[in-house]
Amino acid sequence: MSHAQYNTFQIWIKKGHRLYTYLDETCRHAKNLYNTTNFYVRQIFTALRQQKPLEPLQKEVLDTLVQYIEMMNERQQKAYASRAAKKQRKPADKQPELHCKLFELPTKENPYVDYEFLDCLFKVMEHENYRALPTQSSQWVIKSVFHNWKSFFASIKDYCQHPEKYKGKPRIPKYCRDKEKEIQFTNQDCVITDGKFLKFPKTKLRLNIGKLGYTQGTLRQVRVIPKVRAIRR
Repeated sequence: MSHAQYNTFQIWIKKGHRLYTYLDETCRHAKNLYNTTNFYVRQIFTALRQQKPLEPLQKEVLDTLVQYIEMMNERQQKAYASRAAKKQRKPADKQPELHCKLFELPTKENPYVDYEFLDCLFKVMEHENYRALPTQSSQWVIKSVFHNWKSFFASIKDYCQHPEKYKGKPRIPKYCRDKEKEIQFTNQDCVITDGKFLKFPKTKLRLNIGKLGYTQGTLRQVRVIPKVRAIRR
């Protein structure tokens, strides 16, 4: 079985570079969106599992869900209707099976929300940091939070079965304390133009990558890593 091979290139962007401010702000939006996502998951999870009265922030988050749940489901229904219309234009043997997923508010019996829930919530809220990034980049940030929560639940399960393996009970995922966080762009948002320029989304600025633009193969993704100010291709 063959495996695809990818080449990775690093480009360092230092202070003073005309793209530095754009990339710096992008990574700040990623950090804010990461922490907002984690904040919502934490507040919902803790609020619905405790017996004491809700803390102000917990109540604020739960009230926000109640405020937007109808708009979220309206969006789901419109998306379903659009897919159903496209389905009808295809031959009967090629029509996919469709489902309309409607969201439900979390409860004490099920104190969790998933990626699709928060992705839709931030869309209907017109969340500033969500909208500041390309949609697929925002979704990548949100998914990274849920990946950490999935690891947390797996650790808790393993801790209950094998506590001797741990120095203490696993803790819920922490917030990002850095000023910025890594962000990823897909090849739909970052493109190579004129054979030597890397075009970023939501800006007219381009990065001159010289001969890299003629490298064999196609661009897969671009990652901006603030700790080393590197852009990987």
